[in-house]
Amino acid sequence: MRTYETPDNVEELLSRAVRAAKNTSFYSSVIPDCVEIASVSDLSRIPVTPLTEYRMQRLADVLAEPDRVQWIAGALGGQLPNAVANAEGPVESAVRFDIFMDALKDCLSGEKKRRCAIVSSTDRRFFAAETATILIHFGMPAHVFLDVDRKRTYEFLNITRPDIVVVLIDGLDESELPPGVELCVTFRRSQRLRKLPQLDMYLVDGIGFLGQSTDCERYLLNNDEYLFQTSENGRLIVTALRNQVRPLIRIETLDRVKSLSRNILEFAEISAVA
Repeated sequence: MRTYETPDNVEELLSRAVRAAKNTSFYSSVIPDCVEIASVSDLSRIPVTPLTEYRMQRLADVLAEPDRVQWIAGALGGQLPNAVANAEGPVESAVRFDIFMDALKDCLSGEKKRRCAIVSSTDRRFFAAETATILIHFGMPAHVFLDVDRKRTYEFLNITRPDIVVVLIDGLDESELPPGVELCVTFRRSQRLRKLPQLDMYLVDGIGFLGQSTDCERYLLNNDEYLFQTSENGRLIVTALRNQVRPLIRIETLDRVKSLSRNILEFAEISAVA
């Protein structure tokens, strides 16, 4: 299970990440040649890259080890022609899988075998398939329902009677869900549920699962995989500690921070753009 704590060798991990980034066409023009990471404070010598700018890059220009790419992960925001693909190697995919499942397991008690239903809009169908892949990989049966007819969607849920519902639609009516639902999973505070237990995953497309919350207020950060900072205008800045295939160095997200402590984040605003 995750420790959610910054690794003791964080300086070494940052140094490796920056060295890998310098091997990319994009970061070779962003990171000054003289920058070497001996401490976390050295990271501030690297300019911040706005997420919108990063997403406009060609995939080939942000890859440090293109030969290790094995997977293009589906994005929560859907397929966009002007957004760099979520390319991963096997290590990066395993980290993403583990973060999601550890967050899920932290919300469930006992060793009961559970079933999951994923309710998705058509534009999020690839992310729905991605989520189903994670669940099935860990032995949890998962059905994906496309929400083309809301009434039929609720009928399907009442037929399958899942223990967990992953919500990738707007305006879910909790009262229409079948009895026995133990947990609903949402993303980026898309909806606050009032009756059922909720796990909200804080995800940024192109970066990964950064944290999770059970009250949509206080997010437990995945400090073991990412370093978090705040920009001058209050936005969250993220650096991936271990991504050697597609390095992510000081990416400024669109989300505004209310408070950031050692491993807890509270948002002033989560952008509507994933």
